[in-house]
Amino acid sequence: MSALRLGHGSRARAFIILGVLIVGASALLIASGFLFLSAAEHAGARSAAQLVQARATATSGLNVLMARLDGQRERILRGERVELPDQITIYERAGGIGVIRLLPVGPGDERLVPEASRIDVHRATAEALVQSGFVGPEVAQAVIAARDARPGKRCTSLADLCGGAVLTEDVMFGEDDRDMIGQAQIGQESDDLAARVERRVGEVRLRGLQDLLTVHAVEPALERSGRKRIRIDTPWSEEFGARLDERFGEGAGRLVKALLDQGTDFGSLTAVAQTLVKLGSAPESWVDILDAITVSTDGLEYLRLDVNRASFEAIAALPGLSPEQAQQIVDRRAILTPEELQTPLWPMLTGIVTKEQFVPLADVLSVRSWTWRFRIAAGEVSADDPDGPMTAPYECEVVIDLCDPQARIAYLRDTTNLGLALALAESAPVAEEVVEPDERSADEAAPESPAGAGEGQDLDAEGLDFKAPELEGSAPEEDDPGLNSEAPPAAPVVEPSRRVGRWIPH
Repeated sequence: MSALRLGHGSRARAFIILGVLIVGASALLIASGFLFLSAAEHAGARSAAQLVQARATATSGLNVLMARLDGQRERILRGERVELPDQITIYERAGGIGVIRLLPVGPGDERLVPEASRIDVHRATAEALVQSGFVGPEVAQAVIAARDARPGKRCTSLADLCGGAVLTEDVMFGEDDRDMIGQAQIGQESDDLAARVERRVGEVRLRGLQDLLTVHAVEPALERSGRKRIRIDTPWSEEFGARLDERFGEGAGRLVKALLDQGTDFGSLTAVAQTLVKLGSAPESWVDILDAITVSTDGLEYLRLDVNRASFEAIAALPGLSPEQAQQIVDRRAILTPEELQTPLWPMLTGIVTKEQFVPLADVLSVRSWTWRFRIAAGEVSADDPDGPMTAPYECEVVIDLCDPQARIAYLRDTTNLGLALALAESAPVAEEVVEPDERSADEAAPESPAGAGEGQDLDAEGLDFKAPELEGSAPEEDDPGLNSEAPPAAPVVEPSRRVGRWIPH
Protein backbone atom coordinates (compact mmCIF):
# COMPACT_ATOMS: atom_id res chain seq x y z
CA MET A 1 0.00 0.00 0.00
CA SER A 2 2.84 2.39 0.84
CA ALA A 3 4.49 1.67 -2.52
CA LEU A 4 1.20 2.42 -4.28
CA ARG A 5 0.82 5.70 -2.39
CA LEU A 6 4.43 6.60 -3.28
CA GLY A 7 3.76 6.01 -6.94
CA HIS A 8 0.69 8.25 -6.86
CA GLY A 9 2.71 11.01 -5.11
CA SER A 10 5.54 10.88 -7.69
CA ARG A 11 3.09 11.18 -10.54
CA ALA A 12 1.41 14.14 -8.86
CA ARG A 13 4.69 15.92 -8.36
CA ALA A 14 5.61 15.24 -11.99
CA PHE A 15 2.33 16.78 -13.18
CA ILE A 16 2.92 19.79 -10.96
CA ILE A 17 6.44 20.27 -12.33
CA LEU A 18 5.16 19.89 -15.89
CA GLY A 19 2.45 22.47 -15.23
CA VAL A 20 4.99 24.89 -13.83
CA LEU A 21 7.19 24.41 -16.89
CA ILE A 22 4.25 25.02 -19.24
CA VAL A 23 3.21 28.15 -17.37
CA GLY A 24 6.82 29.39 -17.34
CA ALA A 25 7.25 28.73 -21.05
CA SER A 26 3.98 30.48 -21.79
CA ALA A 27 5.03 33.47 -19.74
CA LEU A 28 8.37 33.52 -21.52
CA LEU A 29 6.65 33.42 -24.91
CA ILE A 30 4.30 36.20 -23.90
CA ALA A 31 7.18 38.29 -22.59
CA SER A 32 9.15 37.65 -25.79
CA GLY A 33 6.12 38.70 -27.83
CA PHE A 34 5.82 41.92 -25.89
CA LEU A 35 9.52 42.57 -26.33
CA PHE A 36 9.24 41.89 -30.07
CA LEU A 37 6.24 44.21 -30.38
CA SER A 38 8.03 46.83 -28.35
CA ALA A 39 11.13 46.54 -30.54
CA ALA A 40 9.01 46.74 -33.68
CA GLU A 41 7.15 49.75 -32.34
CA HIS A 42 10.44 51.38 -31.41
CA ALA A 43 11.88 50.68 -34.87
CA GLY A 44 8.74 52.06 -36.52
CA ALA A 45 8.87 55.18 -34.38
CA ARG A 46 12.54 55.63 -35.19
CA SER A 47 11.89 55.19 -38.90
CA ALA A 48 9.05 57.71 -38.76
CA ALA A 49 11.24 60.16 -36.88
CA GLN A 50 14.01 59.76 -39.47
CA LEU A 51 11.53 60.43 -42.28
CA VAL A 52 10.24 63.56 -40.55
CA GLN A 53 13.82 64.72 -40.03
CA ALA A 54 14.70 64.01 -43.67
CA ARG A 55 11.66 65.96 -44.87
CA ALA A 56 12.61 68.89 -42.65
CA THR A 57 16.12 68.77 -44.07
CA ALA A 58 14.64 68.77 -47.58
CA THR A 59 12.52 71.82 -46.73
CA SER A 60 15.55 73.79 -45.60
CA GLY A 61 17.64 72.51 -48.49
CA LEU A 62 15.16 73.47 -51.19
CA ASN A 63 14.90 76.98 -49.78
CA VAL A 64 18.69 77.21 -49.97
CA LEU A 65 18.74 75.96 -53.57
CA MET A 66 15.99 78.38 -54.60
CA ALA A 67 17.97 81.25 -53.11
CA ARG A 68 21.14 80.08 -54.93
CA LEU A 69 19.30 79.97 -58.26
CA ASP A 70 17.61 83.29 -57.61
CA GLY A 71 20.98 84.96 -57.13
CA GLN A 72 22.00 84.03 -60.68
CA ARG A 73 19.37 85.96 -62.64
CA GLU A 74 22.04 88.15 -64.24
CA ARG A 75 23.78 85.05 -65.56
CA ILE A 76 20.50 83.88 -67.10
CA LEU A 77 19.97 87.24 -68.81
CA ARG A 78 23.46 86.92 -70.31
CA GLY A 79 22.65 83.48 -71.70
CA GLU A 80 25.00 81.75 -69.27
CA ARG A 81 24.36 78.52 -67.39
CA VAL A 82 23.56 78.61 -63.69
CA GLU A 83 25.30 76.35 -61.17
CA LEU A 84 24.49 74.62 -57.90
CA PRO A 85 26.79 72.72 -55.51
CA ASP A 86 26.47 68.93 -55.52
CA GLN A 87 25.98 68.86 -51.75
CA ILE A 88 24.98 71.37 -49.07
CA THR A 89 25.29 70.93 -45.31
CA ILE A 90 22.11 71.83 -43.41
CA TYR A 91 23.12 70.90 -39.84
CA GLU A 92 25.85 69.16 -37.85
CA ARG A 93 25.64 67.13 -34.69
CA ALA A 94 27.75 64.57 -32.88
CA GLY A 95 28.43 61.72 -35.26
CA GLY A 96 26.13 62.95 -38.05
CA ILE A 97 25.71 65.67 -40.67
CA GLY A 98 22.37 66.61 -42.23
CA VAL A 99 22.83 67.27 -45.95
CA ILE A 100 20.97 67.65 -49.21
CA ARG A 101 22.59 66.11 -52.25
CA LEU A 102 21.91 66.69 -55.92
CA LEU A 103 21.41 63.39 -57.73
CA PRO A 104 21.88 62.74 -61.45
CA VAL A 105 18.78 63.80 -63.36
CA GLY A 106 19.88 64.52 -66.94
CA PRO A 107 20.74 62.14 -69.79
CA GLY A 108 24.45 62.82 -69.30
CA ASP A 109 24.16 62.50 -65.51
CA GLU A 110 23.76 66.26 -65.19
CA ARG A 111 22.52 67.33 -61.78
CA LEU A 112 20.81 70.51 -62.99
CA VAL A 113 18.79 70.55 -66.23
CA PRO A 114 17.30 73.63 -67.95
CA GLU A 115 13.70 72.90 -68.93
CA ALA A 116 13.92 75.25 -71.94
CA SER A 117 16.54 72.93 -73.45
CA ARG A 118 13.66 70.59 -74.33
CA ILE A 119 10.84 70.93 -76.83
CA ASP A 120 7.58 72.15 -75.34
CA VAL A 121 5.09 69.37 -75.99
CA HIS A 122 2.43 71.95 -76.85
CA ARG A 123 4.53 73.18 -79.79
CA ALA A 124 5.58 69.75 -81.01
CA THR A 125 4.27 68.23 -84.23
CA ALA A 126 4.57 64.61 -85.33
CA GLU A 127 6.78 65.72 -88.24
CA ALA A 128 9.13 67.62 -85.93
CA LEU A 129 9.44 64.68 -83.54
CA VAL A 130 10.35 62.36 -86.39
CA GLN A 131 12.77 64.99 -87.74
CA SER A 132 14.55 64.95 -84.37
CA GLY A 133 15.73 61.43 -85.21
CA PHE A 134 14.91 60.19 -81.73
CA VAL A 135 11.52 58.59 -82.36
CA GLY A 136 9.75 56.98 -85.28
CA PRO A 137 6.36 57.86 -86.79
CA GLU A 138 4.40 55.52 -84.51
CA VAL A 139 5.68 57.07 -81.28
CA ALA A 140 5.46 60.60 -82.72
CA GLN A 141 1.84 60.14 -83.70
CA ALA A 142 1.06 58.59 -80.31
CA VAL A 143 2.52 61.64 -78.51
CA ILE A 144 0.41 64.08 -80.51
CA ALA A 145 -2.72 61.95 -80.14
CA ALA A 146 -2.23 61.65 -76.36
CA ARG A 147 -1.66 65.39 -76.05
CA ASP A 148 -4.68 66.29 -78.18
CA ALA A 149 -6.85 63.91 -76.16
CA ARG A 150 -6.20 65.94 -73.01
CA PRO A 151 -8.76 68.58 -71.95
CA GLY A 152 -7.98 71.66 -74.02
CA LYS A 153 -5.04 69.75 -75.58
CA ARG A 154 -3.02 70.70 -72.51
CA CYS A 155 -0.66 68.63 -70.39
CA THR A 156 0.36 69.36 -66.82
CA SER A 157 3.23 66.86 -66.90
CA LEU A 158 4.72 64.32 -69.29
CA ALA A 159 3.11 61.58 -67.23
CA ASP A 160 -0.19 62.72 -68.77
CA LEU A 161 0.98 61.19 -72.06
CA CYS A 162 1.78 57.73 -70.69
CA GLY A 163 -0.52 54.84 -71.45
CA GLY A 164 -1.33 52.27 -74.07
CA ALA A 165 0.95 49.93 -75.94
CA VAL A 166 3.14 52.67 -77.47
CA LEU A 167 3.81 55.32 -74.80
CA THR A 168 5.02 53.01 -72.05
CA GLU A 169 6.92 54.15 -68.97
CA ASP A 170 10.21 53.09 -70.56
CA VAL A 171 9.47 55.03 -73.77
CA MET A 172 8.59 58.12 -71.77
CA PHE A 173 11.21 57.99 -69.02
CA GLY A 174 13.78 55.51 -70.34
CA GLU A 175 15.20 52.38 -68.80
CA ASP A 176 18.47 54.17 -68.03
CA ASP A 177 16.64 56.57 -65.74
CA ARG A 178 16.36 53.72 -63.25
CA ASP A 179 20.14 53.83 -62.81
CA MET A 180 19.64 57.14 -61.02
CA ILE A 181 17.38 55.68 -58.35
CA GLY A 182 18.94 55.05 -54.96
CA GLN A 183 22.03 57.22 -55.45
CA ALA A 184 21.60 58.56 -51.90
CA GLN A 185 22.30 55.10 -50.52
CA ILE A 186 25.28 54.62 -52.84
CA GLY A 187 27.00 57.89 -51.97
CA GLN A 188 28.65 60.74 -53.79
CA GLU A 189 31.80 59.07 -55.08
CA SER A 190 30.59 55.60 -55.94
CA ASP A 191 32.30 53.49 -58.58
CA ASP A 192 28.93 52.90 -60.26
CA LEU A 193 28.30 56.61 -60.70
CA ALA A 194 31.84 57.26 -61.94
CA ALA A 195 31.56 54.41 -64.44
CA ARG A 196 28.28 55.75 -65.82
CA VAL A 197 29.71 59.24 -66.21
CA GLU A 198 32.76 57.84 -68.01
CA ARG A 199 30.58 55.85 -70.39
CA ARG A 200 28.55 58.90 -71.31
CA VAL A 201 31.36 61.41 -71.78
CA GLY A 202 31.42 62.56 -75.41
CA GLU A 203 28.13 60.88 -76.30
CA VAL A 204 25.09 62.00 -74.37
CA ARG A 205 22.27 59.64 -75.26
CA LEU A 206 18.67 60.60 -74.57
CA ARG A 207 17.00 58.01 -72.36
CA GLY A 208 13.35 58.67 -73.17
CA LEU A 209 10.88 61.31 -74.26
CA GLN A 210 11.40 63.10 -70.93
CA ASP A 211 14.82 64.19 -72.25
CA LEU A 212 13.29 65.61 -75.45
CA LEU A 213 9.98 67.10 -74.28
CA THR A 214 8.80 69.40 -71.48
CA VAL A 215 5.73 71.28 -70.30
CA HIS A 216 7.75 73.92 -68.43
CA ALA A 217 9.24 76.01 -71.28
CA VAL A 218 8.43 79.62 -70.36
CA GLU A 219 10.39 82.80 -69.75
CA PRO A 220 9.68 86.44 -68.87
CA ALA A 221 9.56 88.89 -71.79
CA LEU A 222 12.75 90.76 -70.86
CA GLU A 223 15.57 92.35 -72.81
CA ARG A 224 19.19 91.46 -72.12
CA SER A 225 19.31 94.48 -69.82
CA GLY A 226 16.42 93.12 -67.75
CA ARG A 227 14.04 95.79 -69.02
CA LYS A 228 10.57 94.72 -70.15
CA ARG A 229 10.12 94.36 -73.88
CA ILE A 230 7.89 96.60 -76.01
CA ARG A 231 4.67 95.10 -77.30
CA ILE A 232 5.07 95.60 -81.04
CA ASP A 233 1.46 94.63 -81.79
CA THR A 234 0.17 97.57 -79.72
CA PRO A 235 -2.33 99.81 -81.59
CA TRP A 236 -0.67 102.94 -82.86
CA SER A 237 -0.54 106.01 -80.62
CA GLU A 238 1.73 109.00 -80.21
CA GLU A 239 2.94 107.56 -76.91
CA PHE A 240 3.80 104.28 -78.65
CA GLY A 241 5.73 106.16 -81.34
CA ALA A 242 7.62 108.16 -78.72
CA ARG A 243 8.56 104.95 -76.94
CA LEU A 244 9.91 103.47 -80.17
CA ASP A 245 11.93 106.62 -80.82
CA GLU A 246 13.34 106.48 -77.30
CA ARG A 247 14.34 102.84 -77.70
CA PHE A 248 15.55 102.73 -81.33
CA GLY A 249 16.31 106.32 -82.20
CA GLU A 250 14.53 109.26 -83.84
CA GLY A 251 12.34 108.22 -86.76
CA ALA A 252 11.67 104.65 -85.60
CA GLY A 253 8.10 105.55 -84.66
CA ARG A 254 7.37 107.09 -88.09
CA LEU A 255 8.77 104.02 -89.84
CA VAL A 256 6.62 101.62 -87.82
CA LYS A 257 3.53 103.83 -88.43
CA ALA A 258 4.18 103.83 -92.16
CA LEU A 259 4.52 100.05 -92.18
CA LEU A 260 1.29 99.67 -90.19
CA ASP A 261 -0.52 102.00 -92.62
CA GLN A 262 0.65 99.71 -95.45
CA GLY A 263 -0.95 96.74 -93.71
CA THR A 264 2.26 95.16 -92.37
CA ASP A 265 1.60 92.33 -89.92
CA PHE A 266 3.33 92.63 -86.55
CA GLY A 267 1.35 89.84 -84.91
CA SER A 268 4.41 87.62 -84.36
CA LEU A 269 8.18 87.87 -84.27
CA THR A 270 8.25 85.72 -87.40
CA ALA A 271 6.20 88.42 -89.17
CA VAL A 272 8.64 91.08 -87.90
CA ALA A 273 11.59 89.03 -89.18
CA GLN A 274 9.90 88.71 -92.59
CA THR A 275 9.54 92.49 -92.67
CA LEU A 276 13.25 92.92 -91.84
CA VAL A 277 14.12 90.64 -94.76
CA LYS A 278 11.94 92.71 -97.12
CA LEU A 279 13.55 95.94 -95.89
CA GLY A 280 17.00 94.49 -96.53
CA SER A 281 18.12 95.08 -92.94
CA ALA A 282 21.57 93.78 -92.01
CA PRO A 283 21.51 90.73 -89.71
CA GLU A 284 23.47 92.64 -87.06
CA SER A 285 20.60 95.16 -86.77
CA TRP A 286 18.14 92.37 -86.01
CA VAL A 287 19.75 91.65 -82.65
CA ASP A 288 18.56 94.76 -80.81
CA ILE A 289 15.21 94.86 -82.61
CA LEU A 290 14.16 91.30 -81.77
CA ASP A 291 15.59 91.59 -78.27
CA ALA A 292 13.46 94.66 -77.50
CA ILE A 293 10.03 93.58 -78.79
CA THR A 294 7.39 91.02 -77.91
CA VAL A 295 3.83 90.09 -78.80
CA SER A 296 3.11 88.61 -75.38
CA THR A 297 -0.07 89.70 -73.64
CA ASP A 298 0.91 88.56 -70.15
CA GLY A 299 4.62 89.31 -69.95
CA LEU A 300 5.68 85.70 -70.57
CA GLU A 301 7.14 83.99 -73.63
CA TYR A 302 5.98 80.40 -74.17
CA LEU A 303 7.21 77.49 -76.29
CA ARG A 304 10.81 78.73 -76.56
CA LEU A 305 13.88 76.49 -77.01
CA ASP A 306 17.19 77.41 -75.36
CA VAL A 307 19.56 77.02 -78.30
CA ASN A 308 22.58 77.43 -76.01
CA ARG A 309 21.77 74.20 -74.14
CA ALA A 310 19.32 72.15 -76.24
CA SER A 311 20.27 68.64 -77.35
CA PHE A 312 21.10 67.81 -80.95
CA GLU A 313 17.73 66.05 -81.27
CA ALA A 314 15.78 69.07 -80.02
CA ILE A 315 17.61 71.41 -82.42
CA ALA A 316 17.19 68.98 -85.31
CA ALA A 317 13.42 69.17 -84.76
CA LEU A 318 13.40 72.92 -85.53
CA PRO A 319 11.66 73.87 -88.79
CA GLY A 320 13.83 74.19 -91.87
CA LEU A 321 17.09 72.89 -90.37
CA SER A 322 19.13 70.00 -91.72
CA PRO A 323 20.85 67.50 -89.42
CA GLU A 324 24.18 68.96 -90.53
CA GLN A 325 23.11 72.46 -89.45
CA ALA A 326 21.87 71.12 -86.12
CA GLN A 327 25.25 69.50 -85.50
CA GLN A 328 27.05 72.72 -86.45
CA ILE A 329 24.96 74.61 -83.90
CA VAL A 330 25.83 72.10 -81.17
CA ASP A 331 29.54 72.19 -82.05
CA ARG A 332 29.71 75.99 -82.28
CA ARG A 333 28.38 76.62 -78.77
CA ALA A 334 31.72 75.80 -77.13
CA ILE A 335 33.45 78.75 -78.81
CA LEU A 336 30.77 81.45 -78.73
CA THR A 337 31.75 84.90 -77.50
CA PRO A 338 29.94 86.39 -74.48
CA GLU A 339 28.07 88.72 -76.85
CA GLU A 340 26.92 85.85 -79.07
CA LEU A 341 25.70 83.86 -76.06
CA GLN A 342 23.23 86.65 -75.29
CA THR A 343 21.24 86.50 -78.53
CA PRO A 344 19.30 83.65 -80.15
CA LEU A 345 20.30 85.07 -83.52
CA TRP A 346 23.84 83.70 -83.25
CA PRO A 347 23.20 80.74 -85.61
CA MET A 348 22.42 83.37 -88.28
CA LEU A 349 25.25 85.73 -87.28
CA THR A 350 27.78 82.88 -87.50
CA GLY A 351 26.55 81.83 -90.94
CA ILE A 352 25.08 78.48 -89.94
CA VAL A 353 21.59 79.49 -91.11
CA THR A 354 20.48 82.14 -93.59
CA LYS A 355 18.20 85.07 -92.86
CA GLU A 356 15.37 83.27 -94.62
CA GLN A 357 15.92 80.13 -92.55
CA PHE A 358 15.91 82.16 -89.34
CA VAL A 359 12.52 83.78 -90.03
CA PRO A 360 10.38 80.83 -88.76
CA LEU A 361 12.74 80.47 -85.77
CA ALA A 362 12.20 84.03 -84.50
CA ASP A 363 9.26 82.98 -82.30
CA VAL A 364 10.92 79.75 -81.18
CA LEU A 365 14.55 80.32 -80.19
CA SER A 366 15.87 81.64 -76.91
CA VAL A 367 19.21 81.61 -75.10
CA ARG A 368 17.80 81.51 -71.58
CA SER A 369 16.16 79.05 -69.25
CA TRP A 370 14.22 80.36 -66.28
CA THR A 371 12.99 76.97 -65.10
CA TRP A 372 15.44 74.37 -63.81
CA ARG A 373 14.97 70.73 -62.86
CA PHE A 374 16.97 68.77 -60.31
CA ARG A 375 16.58 65.71 -58.08
CA ILE A 376 17.70 65.79 -54.45
CA ALA A 377 18.16 63.44 -51.54
CA ALA A 378 17.92 64.78 -48.00
CA GLY A 379 19.11 62.92 -44.94
CA GLU A 380 21.98 62.32 -42.56
CA VAL A 381 25.47 61.03 -43.34
CA SER A 382 28.25 59.96 -41.02
CA ALA A 383 30.49 62.76 -39.80
CA ASP A 384 33.44 60.51 -40.63
CA ASP A 385 32.27 60.02 -44.25
CA PRO A 386 30.46 63.18 -45.50
CA ASP A 387 30.31 61.82 -49.06
CA GLY A 388 29.03 58.42 -47.99
CA PRO A 389 25.52 56.95 -48.09
CA MET A 390 22.59 58.55 -46.28
CA THR A 391 20.46 57.04 -43.55
CA ALA A 392 16.75 56.83 -44.51
CA PRO A 393 16.88 59.61 -47.13
CA TYR A 394 13.93 61.52 -48.53
CA GLU A 395 14.18 62.01 -52.32
CA CYS A 396 12.25 64.26 -54.68
CA GLU A 397 12.42 65.75 -58.15
CA VAL A 398 11.77 69.50 -58.44
CA VAL A 399 11.34 72.24 -61.04
CA ILE A 400 12.20 75.73 -59.81
CA ASP A 401 10.64 78.71 -61.59
CA LEU A 402 12.44 82.07 -61.71
CA CYS A 403 10.09 83.86 -64.12
CA ASP A 404 8.49 86.04 -61.45
CA PRO A 405 10.32 88.37 -59.07
CA GLN A 406 9.95 85.72 -56.35
CA ALA A 407 11.30 82.23 -57.02
CA ARG A 408 8.87 79.38 -56.54
CA ILE A 409 8.41 75.66 -57.00
CA ALA A 410 6.57 74.79 -60.20
CA TYR A 411 6.64 71.01 -59.79
CA LEU A 412 7.57 68.50 -57.11
CA ARG A 413 7.48 64.71 -57.25
CA ASP A 414 8.29 62.44 -54.30
CA THR A 415 10.69 59.76 -55.63
CA THR A 416 11.68 58.21 -52.31
CA ASN A 417 10.03 54.86 -53.02
CA LEU A 418 10.20 55.03 -56.81
CA GLY A 419 12.61 52.10 -57.03
CA LEU A 420 10.30 49.90 -54.93
CA ALA A 421 7.29 50.95 -57.00
CA LEU A 422 9.03 50.03 -60.25
CA ALA A 423 10.14 46.67 -58.85
CA LEU A 424 6.61 45.85 -57.71
CA ALA A 425 5.16 46.95 -61.05
CA GLU A 426 7.55 44.70 -62.95
CA SER A 427 6.87 41.69 -60.74
CA ALA A 428 3.08 42.05 -60.71
CA PRO A 429 1.09 39.77 -63.04
CA VAL A 430 -0.40 41.52 -66.05
CA ALA A 431 -4.18 41.30 -65.98
CA GLU A 432 -6.04 41.20 -69.24
CA GLU A 433 -8.01 44.40 -69.65
CA VAL A 434 -11.76 43.92 -70.05
CA VAL A 435 -13.54 46.82 -71.69
CA GLU A 436 -17.20 47.00 -70.85
CA PRO A 437 -19.45 48.65 -73.43
CA ASP A 438 -20.65 52.08 -72.42
CA GLU A 439 -24.12 52.85 -73.68
CA ARG A 440 -23.89 56.51 -72.73
CA SER A 441 -23.16 59.15 -75.31
CA ALA A 442 -19.64 60.53 -75.60
CA ASP A 443 -20.69 63.73 -73.83
CA GLU A 444 -22.31 61.78 -70.99
CA ALA A 445 -19.40 59.37 -70.61
CA ALA A 446 -16.78 62.12 -70.26
CA PRO A 447 -17.09 63.87 -66.90
CA GLU A 448 -16.50 67.57 -66.78
CA SER A 449 -13.03 68.64 -65.74
CA PRO A 450 -13.10 70.11 -62.26
CA ALA A 451 -12.00 73.67 -61.71
CA GLY A 452 -8.25 73.89 -61.50
CA ALA A 453 -7.75 70.63 -63.35
CA GLY A 454 -4.76 72.21 -65.03
CA GLU A 455 -2.96 72.12 -61.69
CA GLY A 456 -2.95 68.38 -61.05
CA GLN A 457 -1.77 66.92 -57.77
CA ASP A 458 1.67 65.36 -57.85
CA LEU A 459 2.87 62.51 -55.70
CA ASP A 460 2.68 63.00 -51.97
CA ALA A 461 4.74 65.91 -50.69
CA GLU A 462 3.05 66.14 -47.32
CA GLY A 463 5.23 67.56 -44.61
CA LEU A 464 7.24 69.85 -46.88
CA ASP A 465 6.72 73.53 -46.12
CA PHE A 466 8.54 75.61 -48.70
CA LYS A 467 8.86 79.36 -48.58
CA ALA A 468 10.42 81.16 -51.51
CA PRO A 469 13.26 83.54 -50.63
CA GLU A 470 12.64 87.26 -50.55
CA LEU A 471 14.39 89.05 -53.39
CA GLU A 472 16.08 92.42 -53.25
CA GLY A 473 15.83 94.88 -56.10
CA SER A 474 13.70 92.57 -58.21
CA ALA A 475 10.47 94.56 -58.32
CA PRO A 476 9.34 95.20 -61.91
CA GLU A 477 9.78 98.69 -63.25
CA GLU A 478 6.77 100.93 -63.77
CA ASP A 479 4.91 100.46 -67.03
CA ASP A 480 6.00 102.86 -69.78
CA PRO A 481 3.86 103.75 -72.79
CA GLY A 482 4.23 100.97 -75.32
CA LEU A 483 5.52 98.51 -72.77
CA ASN A 484 3.65 95.34 -72.02
CA SER A 485 1.13 96.80 -69.61
CA GLU A 486 0.20 93.41 -68.19
CA ALA A 487 3.25 92.54 -66.12
CA PRO A 488 3.56 89.03 -64.64
CA PRO A 489 1.41 88.72 -61.51
CA ALA A 490 3.03 88.63 -58.12
CA ALA A 491 3.95 85.07 -57.24
CA PRO A 492 1.46 83.56 -54.79
CA VAL A 493 2.47 81.13 -52.10
CA VAL A 494 2.16 77.82 -53.95
CA GLU A 495 1.92 74.43 -52.31
CA PRO A 496 4.95 72.48 -53.49
CA SER A 497 2.80 69.57 -54.55
CA ARG A 498 0.72 71.70 -56.93
CA ARG A 499 1.69 72.50 -60.49
CA VAL A 500 1.50 76.12 -61.55
CA GLY A 501 -1.31 76.50 -64.08
CA ARG A 502 0.44 79.12 -66.15
CA TRP A 503 2.38 76.45 -68.02
CA ILE A 504 -0.62 76.28 -70.33
CA PRO A 505 0.37 78.21 -73.48
CA HIS A 506 -1.79 81.05 -74.74
